[in-house]
Amino acid sequence: MKVICNHFGDPVFSRLARALRLSVSLNAPDVEVFDEIVTEVPDEQPGLLRHYTDNHEKLKVWRSAIHAEPDGSEVVLIDADTIVLGPLSEAFDTKFDIGWTWRPGRLPVNSGVVFVTCNERSRAFMDAWVDRDQVLMEHRELANHGARKFGGANQASFMWLITHGKGQDIADCHDLMCKKWNNVDQTWHEFDDDTRILHIKGKLRDACLGRKNDPFFQSLKLFSVNGIESDIEMAKLAQEWREYDEMAEMGVGS
Repeated sequence: MKVICNHFGDPVFSRLARALRLSVSLNAPDVEVFDEIVTEVPDEQPGLLRHYTDNHEKLKVWRSAIHAEPDGSEVVLIDADTIVLGPLSEAFDTKFDIGWTWRPGRLPVNSGVVFVTCNERSRAFMDAWVDRDQVLMEHRELANHGARKFGGANQASFMWLITHGKGQDIADCHDLMCKKWNNVDQTWHEFDDDTRILHIKGKLRDACLGRKNDPFFQSLKLFSVNGIESDIEMAKLAQEWREYDEMAEMGVGS
């Protein structure tokens, strides 16, 4: 199995990717290769938010990587702002071409982690995803509408394929639980020993990087999407990431 991470080489994401790499090496013995792909920052496009163009560039890198893999390869495409906390091969126990992480609440998908069984169908899906995302890059209002509905233009293009664009005809697409396979803000309150991937985004990234170190922020309780309070505090999840950051800084695994 291969894990592929793409970022643009800025200090923050280089640091995040370093912690991710170490977490994979310590916790996922089933991963044979960790491929960190650092690319040039894409040019800004008039009228488009920066993260639209950044994520579109990431999609193109992911597509090229999947096209380069032999048939049958199992690949996890993953954002740099994550850590891996256990083996990943179990995700592939269910046979699929594309595995995507479903999250509860208003935003149904987070595309920061995608599981791929490489074959002609999954390559065709990646092509269709990039092509649909390119349509959004060329139509600002469509991109903005999709981002408001799905939390990002690339997530809007993905969900369009799943729901309207015959994505299931192109490839066998299977949804996996965010709680376990891409634990994001809507599921942080469910974090437990079964969580395999923790996504360090938004407020949690601020806590990890020390941008919000005041005790009030660190002790914030995490809530479910329907407002049920969890016993888990922001500081607990931040400490999960900091352990890998500190070990990587000391040279562990290098």
